[in-house]
Amino acid sequence: MFNRLISSLKNSERAHKIINVALLACLALYIFSIPAFSARPKWNYVSYFLMALCTAMTVSEYVLYEKFFFDRRLLIFAVFILETLIGTAIFSHGFRHWLTIILVTLSLLIFYYGFNAIKDKKIIYQMIAFSFLAFGAYFTIVYYKRVLTFKVSGGALGEYFDNVNAVGTYFSVGSILFLYLALFNKKKLEFLYLIPALGMVYLGVFTGSRHFLITTFVTAFICLFLSLKKRKWISLIILVGVIGLFFVVIQIPQLADLRENLLRGL
Repeated sequence: MFNRLISSLKNSERAHKIINVALLACLALYIFSIPAFSARPKWNYVSYFLMALCTAMTVSEYVLYEKFFFDRRLLIFAVFILETLIGTAIFSHGFRHWLTIILVTLSLLIFYYGFNAIKDKKIIYQMIAFSFLAFGAYFTIVYYKRVLTFKVSGGALGEYFDNVNAVGTYFSVGSILFLYLALFNKKKLEFLYLIPALGMVYLGVFTGSRHFLITTFVTAFICLFLSLKKRKWISLIILVGVIGLFFVVIQIPQLADLRENLLRGL
């Protein structure tokens, strides 16, 4: 009976689509949970549960529909794991540190093989971007008084979730993904992705993270520069506009602390 069920699933295109969509949904929830729950005691079990769910869905994809392969590029990550294990053995024997290495390894393998099963790169970019945007909405709910009134001064925001630099990194990745989707699009309507990109930048400012500021600015500049090859005039106008807007906005008195952080970072 079990073999018959497996055989029917393998031969069902509808079942394949359902599992593929379920995998995409699980990955989206897991990516959202990383900034939202992973660094918070007890709540981090939500991330562990979603990781287990993603693992089950990814394994199901390869058991039923995909041919498993080993990409030699993963050996680069194996070297990183080895170095991390050596460093942990020398400097720390805490279970938490060993567990972190195991979970990071498992997460990246899930992402690699899960994304490969989904295949559509654009859908993957959109899924990751909107997962971070959902975290941005959660961040706004937690810090709504300061976020909605633009009270940047008064200390960095984000400690409720994790280290402010880590939170700033999530906003940086989200904003750059939306910028990428806006610039390298096939439909003019997709330029509207610039709105959530700016929204993520706005939220990242509240973290006061120099890492966020420098990473976002440099990566955005590179994206805009590369897009000049595709839409020269539009990209050039956006590039000049973004640089000009940045230097105007950074002069706002409420952003004095942020401006000082940026200058120290540079």
